[in-house]
Amino acid sequence: MDPISEKDFMETYSRYDKPTDILKEYRETMNHQNKSSYKLSRELNIPRGRIREWKSGSKPDFIKGLEKARKLELVDIGFSSDRFREINKLVSWVFSGGSINKWYAPSFSIENKQKQKLFQEIAGELGFEYELIRENKADKATEARLKNHQSIIGRALVALGAPIGTQKTNGLTLPTYLKNKKCPIEIKKDFTGIYLINRGFHDRDNGMIRFREKRSKEYLKELCNLFKEATNKKVSLSEKNLIIHGNPNELSLLPGFSSYF
Repeated sequence: MDPISEKDFMETYSRYDKPTDILKEYRETMNHQNKSSYKLSRELNIPRGRIREWKSGSKPDFIKGLEKARKLELVDIGFSSDRFREINKLVSWVFSGGSINKWYAPSFSIENKQKQKLFQEIAGELGFEYELIRENKADKATEARLKNHQSIIGRALVALGAPIGTQKTNGLTLPTYLKNKKCPIEIKKDFTGIYLINRGFHDRDNGMIRFREKRSKEYLKELCNLFKEATNKKVSLSEKNLIIHGNPNELSLLPGFSSYF
């Protein structure tokens, strides 16, 4: 199964019950438009009025969103896809230096020019246009915000496991696709690389990368396990401090990873 399916995406539209069933009915209707609404209603066992609306061009919001997501190549893409690899980096950025608001619009914290270039490369690979907010205000963090299709892209990130709103602090867990036995190590390395670039501090005296996370012990244990696998280094946890026992130049994560430290 692909990391993000139609079902995953549609379920971000919480107001709809059983969206997969509605989608199936909608497609059956569209595939048999030559049949009368009366006949389709009897065959599919759905209200005749709904069929008339669909034939007139109306469709549920989640189907409109799904169609846009498919055009943006955000659904039914697998681990082997170069596109998924870049989307995975955005998911990591939300976890380590971003957020998704209640309207599903994501924003990404940009601390310096080097990270701005990194984000530009990721967005460029995906064909996403963005703008920088508060770029010239020293007292406030600069953020990258998408210009187009914000909620569609945000829903795709949430469907992959990115936290939305208060989930950033309550009951946070890593995306399930990272725990999938079929998940390539490159995906885990990319996720780890982005996370450490945004959160990590290089302790040169002790030859390690460390950072502090005010999150649950369960989540920190998940991070430890992921980072151990991705870096092939000892990773330890002390209260809220997570420590990777190795210098940046010893970790084969993203290209140029050590230059961020």
